[in-house]
Amino acid sequence: MFKFLKSKKGFTLVELMIVVVIMAILVAVAVPIFSAVTKNARAKTCIGNQREIISSVGNWLMLQSKSDIKGSFVTEGGQDAPAFGTFTDLSTDQQKEIKALFKTTPVCPDAANKIVVEIAAATDANAKATVSTKCVAVEGGAVNTEHVIPNGNNTTTTNG
Repeated sequence: MFKFLKSKKGFTLVELMIVVVIMAILVAVAVPIFSAVTKNARAKTCIGNQREIISSVGNWLMLQSKSDIKGSFVTEGGQDAPAFGTFTDLSTDQQKEIKALFKTTPVCPDAANKIVVEIAAATDANAKATVSTKCVAVEGGAVNTEHVIPNGNNTTTTNG
């Protein structure tokens, strides 16, 4: 009779509870780390997309025969529905040319965020042309990037 009781194999309730507690501790540690990594990745994606905009629009600006281009545009919709938003002070042809620079619209990952792009090219040949971007509504503050085009020498500054 005792051999029958000893031959049963399995886990006790205490052993199962210890395993559950250990798993709960691991999950409690992993969730905040995952959240921080996700937030950081979204911010870096936005910065990378801003750099793509600056590079493409800066090159387009240098190739323009007209040197007094000033205007702005917005990209919005997040990764699910990327789109160009409002264009301000840019002709229809300029809008089409800017849209044609990109295979896909570079946006911030979250739909709530927008990248605001300002273009300023001076009429004076000695003055600098600039393309600046601002990612609006990024957690932890906006990320501003400016690209200056002084007489063919390009410099980029980022303030985060």
